[in-house]
Amino acid sequence: MAEIVIGAAAGVAAQQVWELLKKLAGAPSEFQQQYKRLEILWGRLRVMLDQQTSRETVAEDLLREMERGRVLISKCSQVRHWNPLKRAIYSKGLEELEKTIQGFIGAETLGVVLEVKSSIKAMNCNLEKVVGGGGSVAAAALPPLPAEVFGIEEPLGEVKRRLRTHRVVCVCGIGGCGKTTLANKLCREADIK
Repeated sequence: MAEIVIGAAAGVAAQQVWELLKKLAGAPSEFQQQYKRLEILWGRLRVMLDQQTSRETVAEDLLREMERGRVLISKCSQVRHWNPLKRAIYSKGLEELEKTIQGFIGAETLGVVLEVKSSIKAMNCNLEKVVGGGGSVAAAALPPLPAEVFGIEEPLGEVKRRLRTHRVVCVCGIGGCGKTTLANKLCREADIK
């Protein structure tokens, strides 16, 4: 429950800062390029928060950083062009804010990737149980091959050759050109798992 409340608060804060950045990024300013970069990062952050994938501790830290960012950005909008010392100080602060937000986005992305990887591993284990461990998962789910297949040997050899150097090979083509038949035949090859 606390995660939902914190996530909602972070979402509102992100929206407020994003609106401020959007307004400032279009106006002439000493910090215009930094505002534009932060606007892009904040947009990504809003998407992340909308998907509510943040964990509670991350959301609390993020909420603190967003408030710090809102205050910093508001102060930056007050700096006059004739004050190079303040421009340098606030420019450094904006760079640090940008790095911090990139860190939150990167950490959240890594968390999602690890969750997806774990889900895929669980699905593979379940498929192995269904197949019975002795046969190939791919071969168990294959549709039957057509009685006659013409002109597939050369593309089949090319895909096999590429699989020796790459873990994943993409087969593209227009509908009806034999992509599925090629993949089906490839999975039935003795030297392919």
